[in-house]
Amino acid sequence: MVYFLCELHGDEKSFHLHLDLIPCGSGYSQGLRTRNSLSKALENQGFSNDCRNKYNNSTLAWQKKERAYLKEIYKEHGIETTELGLKRDDMELEVFKMYATLEESKNSLRKVQVKVKELEDQSNYYEETLLDIDDINYTIFSIKQAEEDNKALQYENRKLKEEKEKLIVDNKELKKAAELWNLLMKGIHTYMAEKSALLLRLIEKLISRGLDPLQAHIDDQKDYNIRSSDFSKSKFIKLSDEECYGREERS
Repeated sequence: MVYFLCELHGDEKSFHLHLDLIPCGSGYSQGLRTRNSLSKALENQGFSNDCRNKYNNSTLAWQKKERAYLKEIYKEHGIETTELGLKRDDMELEVFKMYATLEESKNSLRKVQVKVKELEDQSNYYEETLLDIDDINYTIFSIKQAEEDNKALQYENRKLKEEKEKLIVDNKELKKAAELWNLLMKGIHTYMAEKSALLLRLIEKLISRGLDPLQAHIDDQKDYNIRSSDFSKSKFIKLSDEECYGREERS
């Protein structure tokens, strides 16, 4: 095989090479010992040409060997290869290209279906996430509402404490007032009891002397009134003399 041209094409899905060669066979007994012949060139390389049909021949055997050799080279360089699984059989080239395009479309469709499934899973995940977010928002709202209620309860609690403290102060003052009132009432009772006892003793003395207590009280009131009247008159006369004396000095 004599290779005379190698072309790198990028007009399809992936880059690929076109190798142009001239098959040259040798060992002819007549004429030119080396001639342009694919079957003879393959025979020189060890590919038997006994079977000559489209399913089993030296050309197919050579292509199979070359593919295996290329795979080994790709493997050494870390390049992955895939088998398309297409059998050309007796298809014409154009029909085979259309068939290959159809298979690629099927593969693309499967990839799209896988992507759609992934998107559906993501959509379900996002929906569940949104539900979780709604639950979180409701929880946050509940917490805020509880905080507001707690603030209101704290305010009410402060008011109740203030009222309690005020009631305690008022209670203390009422206790003091009650104690003073009790002392006052006790003093009044004591005073009344003493006065009553003194009055009883006085009445008893008057009775023991043979006097009428009521008449004695009336006489005492008369004496008190007379004494009060005499005192007022003497004071009036005294003041009048002083006033007159003062007027004489001024004149």
